[in-house]
Amino acid sequence: MEIRAKCKFDFDSVKALMHLTMFKKSDPKKQMVFQTAVFLVLLAADIAAVIISGATLPLMVLLGIGAFFVSGWYILYFTLPRVRYNALANFKGAENEYVFGDDSLKISTFAKEYNGEAKIEYSMFIKAYETSKYFFLYQTVDQIYIVDKSTLEGGTAEEISEKLKSVLNKKYFVCKY
Repeated sequence: MEIRAKCKFDFDSVKALMHLTMFKKSDPKKQMVFQTAVFLVLLAADIAAVIISGATLPLMVLLGIGAFFVSGWYILYFTLPRVRYNALANFKGAENEYVFGDDSLKISTFAKEYNGEAKIEYSMFIKAYETSKYFFLYQTVDQIYIVDKSTLEGGTAEEISEKLKSVLNKKYFVCKY
């Protein structure tokens, strides 16, 4: 097996990684809509209670706590990916080229101030996630390789998925988004 792929560290790939880490296996967009809907229902119930019984301190505190948590989620969802992308410094715009072999993955990195190659056996990955657009391969908790599925040549995403599943077993996760 020799399947080639690429991924550029652009804002979209970093955002996909950040959203994956926030929501793991659930669709980030659907989760944000759900959490917003839950907050709005609780907000409406809180406002109704304030109107009916008067502005009591516990209800006002509850309203403030809810607003704090929702604004925090929105900041994490919309702002944190931009902050992480800007923190890439010299790796902003770096491109990884991948060659999936029978037993290992060869990675070539091309960046402004760094070029390098590595060969990693599949068993060295601690876990992997697959979404509709990307594979996220975790060598460590902090070192993650992002593979853009739209760049695959010489094979299919299913072949890579089957290979990773056979090696990682329960450490391979398919996200349904």
